[in-house]
Amino acid sequence: MPYEFPEVQPHGKIREVFPDVFHVTGSVEMVPGMRISRAMTILRDGQTLTLVSPIRLNDEETQVLDGLGRVENIVKLGGYHLGVQNGLDEPYYVDRYGAKFWALEGMEH
Repeated sequence: MPYEFPEVQPHGKIREVFPDVFHVTGSVEMVPGMRISRAMTILRDGQTLTLVSPIRLNDEETQVLDGLGRVENIVKLGGYHLGVQNGLDEPYYVDRYGAKFWALEGMEH
């Protein structure tokens, strides 16, 4: 049976905040009725994109992302809250783009 990735969670649009640095805010439901905010940073070096703390994007924003360059690196900075976000969207991007996954040694993922 194929792996089913978690559904897209609410998020905003990709915004360029500095040259070649982009930001997306979003949220995830921890338990019914409780949402926490989260954010993704996109770094562009030439045509190479690095997603820091990735948020899975809807189809419209995925097209915007694809227009920025090639997703080649996924960076996980922390263990997040109660493990709910632990690996939530990283596997989607690794699978979709064949990107390298980066995390601190010993971090659960």
